[in-house]
Amino acid sequence: MTVKKCFMLSLTAIIFSFVIFSGASHAAMHFVQKDANFNFSLKNSGWFESPLDEQYFFNLVPEMSLIIENDSQNVLLSVSPLDGKIYTQELEKAAEKMIEKITFDKDNIIFLKNDFEHNGIKFKDIIYKDKNDLSNVRVVLAKDMKKTEAGAAPIYALVFYYPKKSDFVNSEGDISFLFKTFMFKTELAEALDDNLISLGKGAECIGEYVSLYEITEGIVGVERDGKKAPLFKNPLVKYSQVLETNDGAVSFKLNDGTLGFVNSKSRLEFKNMAELKLERGEAAIRLERTDSLISIWIGNFVKLSFQKGFLNFSCVKGQDSNVDNIKIIAIEGSCNVSITGSAAQAVSTGQSLLIEISEAGKLVSAKPSSESGSALKDNVMLWAAKLFTHKIYEGINYLEKLKEFNK
Repeated sequence: MTVKKCFMLSLTAIIFSFVIFSGASHAAMHFVQKDANFNFSLKNSGWFESPLDEQYFFNLVPEMSLIIENDSQNVLLSVSPLDGKIYTQELEKAAEKMIEKITFDKDNIIFLKNDFEHNGIKFKDIIYKDKNDLSNVRVVLAKDMKKTEAGAAPIYALVFYYPKKSDFVNSEGDISFLFKTFMFKTELAEALDDNLISLGKGAECIGEYVSLYEITEGIVGVERDGKKAPLFKNPLVKYSQVLETNDGAVSFKLNDGTLGFVNSKSRLEFKNMAELKLERGEAAIRLERTDSLISIWIGNFVKLSFQKGFLNFSCVKGQDSNVDNIKIIAIEGSCNVSITGSAAQAVSTGQSLLIEISEAGKLVSAKPSSESGSALKDNVMLWAAKLFTHKIYEGINYLEKLKEFNK
C-alpha cells in the first residue's frame, strides 16, 4: 500500500471522527503554532485542528495540521519545517528539491508553478495532480525574507491535499487568505482582508497591535463601545479600548513610537495615548518622549508617570484577601509613583517598588525590592521575549535613534 493510499485511509477515518464530534472540536479561524513559530488565518470557519503527525508528504512531520469539516471536501492542510540539510536554506533551491521529489513519482503531473511575496514573506507555489486517483496537492514553500535581530525562520512547507471529490476551485478564498496572513513568529499580518487596507488608522486610532501570541482556547480580545471581538480581526489600538489577553500575550506600538508588552491574564484599558490603566495582570512599556509624560494607573489608586525608559508593572490579587499586590520595576530610566493619600516616590533604573493596597484604597505597605536590576530585566524577558518580532526591533531602533537625537 502506497504512502498516499495510507494517507487517504487515515484522512477518511479522521474526517468521520470530526463529523461526529464536531461540536467539541471546532477551532478558531486564526491559528498560532504552539511555539509561536508562525501564525495565519483562514476564511472558512469549517476548519478543525487535526491529530495528524505522521510522515505523509515527502517524509515531512507537520508542526500543525488542520482538516476541513465538510466531508464532501476532505481538505487537509499541514504546515511543516523543511530540513535545511536536505532542502538548504535558500528558497529557490528548496523549490527545486521539492519539484524533484514530486516528479520522481511518474503518476504526478505538475500543472502550475507560481512565485509571489506578501508581508515580507516569499512564497513558491506548486500544484500537481495524481493522474490515477485525480487528487490534487498544492505545496507552498514560505520563507521569511526580513533581516532583523528577530532572526530568520526556516523554510516552511504548507501542503494542501484535495482528494478526488474535494472542492478544489472553491478553496481559493482560504488559500489567498492564508497567504495574506501567514506570518513568522508571532507578528500580526499587516492586513487581514481588503477592508482593513481601506480602513486606515483614522483620528481615533492611537496605535496598532504588533505581535500576538495566543492559543486556540483563550483568544486575545478587545472591547470598545460594548462590542467584543478577537484581536486578530481588530489590530488597531483605539481610544477607550480594553484589551484582555486571557491565555495569550500581545505587544503594541503607539503612534508616538511607544512600545508595550502585555502578559497573559491581563486587562489593559487605553484611555488615550497618554493614559493607560492596568486593571490586572502584567505589562511593560518602553518609550522615549521629550515633551510629555505617559500616565499609567495600576488598579484604582496607584499611578506611575514617566517620560523615557523601560518599565514593567503588575497587579495581582492577594490570596484570600481584598489586597492588591502591585509591583513596579524600572528596567531603564525612572518614574514617579503616586499613591492616593501618600507622598510620591521615585523608582530609578534597577529598582523596584512593592505596594500592597486594599480594594478601598487603604495603603498597607510600600517598600523597595532587594532584587538586582539584571535579575528584574531577565524576569520580564522570560515572557516578553516571544513577542520580539521584526516590527518590535524596528520600533526599538526608532526609539534608540530618538534617544541619540535628544541627547
